[in-house]
Amino acid sequence: MSALLKRHLEPFEKYFRRKGIIEICINEPGIVWLETTQGWEKRKDAKMTLKNLNFMAQVLATQQGQKFSENIPLLSTSIPEWGYRIQIVGGALSESGISISIRIAQAQRFGLEDYMPKKETKKLQKAVEQKKTILIAGGTGSGKTTFLNSLIRYIPEETRLVVI
Repeated sequence: MSALLKRHLEPFEKYFRRKGIIEICINEPGIVWLETTQGWEKRKDAKMTLKNLNFMAQVLATQQGQKFSENIPLLSTSIPEWGYRIQIVGGALSESGISISIRIAQAQRFGLEDYMPKKETKKLQKAVEQKKTILIAGGTGSGKTTFLNSLIRYIPEETRLVVI
């Protein structure tokens, strides 16, 4: 991560390091919404100005080989060294000038047996081994990514995947 990006991400680090955070949302400058394991919290944060957030988005986009500007006001990427997914909507597409959502990866890992009975787990493992197409669908925050992280363990390392 470049020193410039690191500097622009500093205001976020206290949230990145806090345990129990699931998502960080900024729908207007100066206000940070935190989805935690206990529910939503609203925080005032003077460092989250429109100017600072736009600079952070531009630097992040540049480092990730993308662009973010008034003419290209959408950015979807991940934050280097943290791996968190981030979506940014700016300019005229956002009523407040910028909207940011950062999905925090959960450290806890689950096995397939945490989701279903052992008999069903074996069926799913067999489907993966047979290279069957499997659709995972659900609402925001329903656990799709966490479930896929459990499922991916059963894909042999030498197997090539193309996902769209």
